Amino acid sequence: MLVFLFTEIDINDIIKMVIYMKYDYKLGSIVIMKKQHPCGTNKWEITRIGTDIKIKCLNCNRTIMLPRVDFNKKIKKVITDENEI
Repeated sequence: MLVFLFTEIDINDIIKMVIYMKYDYKLGSIVIMKKQHPCGTNKWEITRIGTDIKIKCLNCNRTIMLPRVDFNKKIKKVITDENEI
């Protein structure tokens, strides 16, 4: 159950927060994105987590940063953790 101390939170904001919390990823997780990178792969490693999320392409090692909201919309699934590879 989510408890909020703010009185001005709209129900739509709460629904958005719950929808975007469905993936459990952490630093070092390997994720599959919905669209593939121009190099031909859609597998990425999470290298930084904060307000923005930094991911590194596992094929060409290029890195990009996405706002967390955009990242959560574009992620397809979390396939593994760094320690399990």
